[in-house]
Amino acid sequence: MMGGRRESGGVVGAWSVALGVAVVAGAMFLRFWRISWALTDGTWFPDETLWANSAAFFSPLSWHAFVDDRHLRLPYPAGYAILSGLSLAAARTLAFNPFGGGNADAILIARLVSATAGVACVVLVGLFARRLGGRAVGLAAAALMAVVPLHAMQNHYASSDVVHTTSVVLVMFAGYAVARRGTRASALLLGAASGLAFGTKYTGLAMMATGGLVILDVAIRQRRVERAIDLGVWLVAGFLAAAALACPPCALDPARVVGMWRWQWNFKSTDFVINHLVPSLGWYGRPYAYQLVAAFPFILGWPVYALVLAGLVAAVKRRDVGDRVVLATILPYFLAMGGSPITLLRYLLPVVPGLIVLAARSGSLVPRARRLWPGMVALACVYSFVLSASQIARYSLTAQQQMAHWIAEGQTGGRSTRIAAPAKLQRYVLLTRPLADVGLSCTAAEDGRWFEDAPDVFVLPALHEVAIRRDEPDGLAAAELDRLEAGELPYRAARRWSSWYLQREFYTWLDPGFAIAEGAMDFTVYVREPSPERAASAERLR
Repeated sequence: MMGGRRESGGVVGAWSVALGVAVVAGAMFLRFWRISWALTDGTWFPDETLWANSAAFFSPLSWHAFVDDRHLRLPYPAGYAILSGLSLAAARTLAFNPFGGGNADAILIARLVSATAGVACVVLVGLFARRLGGRAVGLAAAALMAVVPLHAMQNHYASSDVVHTTSVVLVMFAGYAVARRGTRASALLLGAASGLAFGTKYTGLAMMATGGLVILDVAIRQRRVERAIDLGVWLVAGFLAAAALACPPCALDPARVVGMWRWQWNFKSTDFVINHLVPSLGWYGRPYAYQLVAAFPFILGWPVYALVLAGLVAAVKRRDVGDRVVLATILPYFLAMGGSPITLLRYLLPVVPGLIVLAARSGSLVPRARRLWPGMVALACVYSFVLSASQIARYSLTAQQQMAHWIAEGQTGGRSTRIAAPAKLQRYVLLTRPLADVGLSCTAAEDGRWFEDAPDVFVLPALHEVAIRRDEPDGLAAAELDRLEAGELPYRAARRWSSWYLQREFYTWLDPGFAIAEGAMDFTVYVREPSPERAASAERLR
């Protein structure tokens, strides 16, 4: 019997290893597949230039690069820039320059740093969940985290969010150690993890609230106020040391950091096109409701979100130490970000690991249905994998290139076609390089004056069309778009380029802005119809 048990345990162990390898392979596929999109075509998403410039401080490598105050010109701490810069310096030492040097190589390295951190995040979430609930829970958490759509997509342009999210998982690890042991060393590590989170993004300061809640939980259970004070001192010490290590310029010039906070605080929500709350969203177009009703179903995929909700209920019923640590990590961040009128989804990424851990522990909610739980997790993983893959498959310049060639082929009589597009955020639709490759250029037309110069072709990106209908349905651009679609202008819709992802209609029903992604732009091309006189003249020439 003992031999049988050992054999059975060995089989289970082998299956666990196989599933773990499959999960990591899936996570790597989603994060590294198409990671060089746009770069291979000689362009990139405009915001990535900021990270490329900071990473370039480290080539050639010098100690001054770590403390260069130019890092603080970014609206983020230096942590991600330092990681990208060191990786770029190593790549250049190894003569890894796939695009011949310059910004394209720096941006690729920054994306690779993010993707590597994303895979590490998947592994860490699995290990943390295993610590809380055992092998099956750990595998489930890793599998669910591997397929989270936004987490996979976010690696495909350079940003600090995925590295920042990984540091939040370290906060959960350290927080659990504090909750279980309550030692000074564990409090120091919790502060250090929070400092690393802050060093990659200023909003990581919310992790100090997590530390405070965990220490408060320890003090309440031990009924010792002095214990809370003692652990709090070590928490702060760890935070200051790690924050200075992750962002040396922040420690050297804290006044500059405060100034950057003020600059961000004074941002108007309307500066974020398609990424702020508006009345057109209906009853959930308000803080917290929007995140719960629209954002999380899109970020996670709705079946995973359903497991998250079940996991939240199970956590309330269970109320064990692990649940309290996870909730202490989620709540401060969600309360801070969810209360903002800005709805940039990547701002919510740091709460995702905690939500996934709760989802992986949802099997205890209905004990009688526990046999069905593995199948439910598997189906949720398959759905979100397909959703993620269909999103990432859209990341390309194919639409822009096809459109540019189509316009070029339509030129007649050797006359260069005059092209116009909305001026607002024009650089974000990545039209310049594809048009230039076929010898064309585009004029930026201000709202209310799209057709003032009577262009031959007017390109309307879906980014602008959605923004107009969603954000400013009564603005100048909306009136002009109404006239265009009603046929009151001498332009007809000649061609459309649109992309697909799984259940796009459902997600865009929740928020039309979910049609847009950094690497996936749809377009409608309107062609100017000749006047009756010109048409008659052309007919006579034939």
